[in-house]
Amino acid sequence: MSTHKYIDRICIVITVIALIATVVFMFGEKIGITKTVDEDSEAHESEVLFTKNDLDSGWDRTDATEITLSEDTVLVNGTGAYPYNNGVYISEAGRYIISGTLTDGSITVSAHDSSKVWIYLDGVSVYCSDDAAFIVDQADKVFLTLADGSVNTFESGGRYSDEALSDNTSGVIFSHDDLTINGSGSLDIKGAYKHGIDCNDSLTITGGNITITAAGDGIHANDGVSVTGADIKITAADDGINAGDAFVSAGGTIDIDGCYEGIEALTVDITDGDITISCSDDGINANGGNSSFAGAGPMGGRMGDAQFPGMEGSAPVEGMPHGDRNTEHPQRPDDGQRPQMGKTGQKPQMSGDDKGAKTGNDTAASEDNGGEETWIHISGGNITITNATGRDADGLDSNGDIIITGGNLLISLTDSGNNCAIDHAGESGGVCTISGGTVIACGNSSMAEGFDDTSAQASILYTYREGFSDGSKITITDETGNTLLSWEVPYSFSSVVISCPEMVSGKTYNVTVGDMTESLTAK
Repeated sequence: MSTHKYIDRICIVITVIALIATVVFMFGEKIGITKTVDEDSEAHESEVLFTKNDLDSGWDRTDATEITLSEDTVLVNGTGAYPYNNGVYISEAGRYIISGTLTDGSITVSAHDSSKVWIYLDGVSVYCSDDAAFIVDQADKVFLTLADGSVNTFESGGRYSDEALSDNTSGVIFSHDDLTINGSGSLDIKGAYKHGIDCNDSLTITGGNITITAAGDGIHANDGVSVTGADIKITAADDGINAGDAFVSAGGTIDIDGCYEGIEALTVDITDGDITISCSDDGINANGGNSSFAGAGPMGGRMGDAQFPGMEGSAPVEGMPHGDRNTEHPQRPDDGQRPQMGKTGQKPQMSGDDKGAKTGNDTAASEDNGGEETWIHISGGNITITNATGRDADGLDSNGDIIITGGNLLISLTDSGNNCAIDHAGESGGVCTISGGTVIACGNSSMAEGFDDTSAQASILYTYREGFSDGSKITITDETGNTLLSWEVPYSFSSVVISCPEMVSGKTYNVTVGDMTESLTAK
């Protein structure tokens, strides 16, 4: 009887509590309540470039599931993983240690979309003839750690199965979700089909000695590539690194050799690191989101779905559960689609003088690029770009701004065609400024560009009537004979852009190439 007596009051109290909970859920942030989201989650909105987990290669492996690969069999000691058709599936969040060899199979992560998965590679060799050797079908984020002293190899064949192609699988390592590679071991990636690493979301590399050989891009990611503390060597038929939304280098070494374009992204930010690029087209290209693997390239129309030798789809492997992958991700973008700006890209800040260069048409460049701002910002590091064969190539090429505030930049493009050492969208409102760092940028004189007059640091752009041959040494001295800059330029050139902090606008400097010396005034 007592319960019935107060039933109306109980119902009212429950209703009020439910209403309060609803209001807090819907308007919590507006009334000062902040939600907690871990920094590795895709829902995290702060501009964290490298999370603690990205940088942590020494995570606790005490209770990790152990997976041993043995030619065509898999042994699992623990939970969360199981053998499948000569490969292994990881189906739960958690920590895993993998060692051994697969002769024709894949390591696949297919967990809940909120799952964090840590994988410790300790001497792993995986070859897959018709699919990616390592696949992230679904997870929130996967961390691949290269064990200290370990040698790890992922390799794929030149033909992918129909199931793999229908899932837009385009790399030896293929991930639908965020992927991090860290550690101090080595990883050798060999891709005869398309890309070395292909990531639909963001790729972060914070360690390891990584070597990539690929028939397409060395690294291809839609949401951005962030690198620090790693030693990366790439040989690729197309782009060395196509980073989609944003590329960031904050340290480490990147050596890109024999590629079409070196680094390509909507925005490029280099704060540190040693970067060497040998290419046949643009060295660093901030493309405004207009170029992808399906764009222009070394075969006239950038390979895209054009067939590499032996690239056409082969018969699917019986039992491989690619059908599940297709239904899990019906809305996944393909290579040609650009998601929204990820965590990596932030508009570089310009000094008051630099800002003055954008007069009357400060939005034109972004409008030309579909409303997306694009830039190359170099604030540190050592960058060398060389091109021996290009005919209409650029060292730095931005559809928007080029802003240099530090670092050391050397560019050598052969004196042929319309090769331009530095090219930006000045005709549509872009700026090209320097306020720190050193630059020697050599190329052809026909379309040579220098830094804007509004730059805070002085510079010289000089073009020659007759070009200089390969290996000519250029030296810049001040009025007292002190050498400011010197470089033996690898390839022929007929123009040079020079700048360093010691140069002062209005003062005269001697520029010597071979036996010829010119006295030039810095602007």
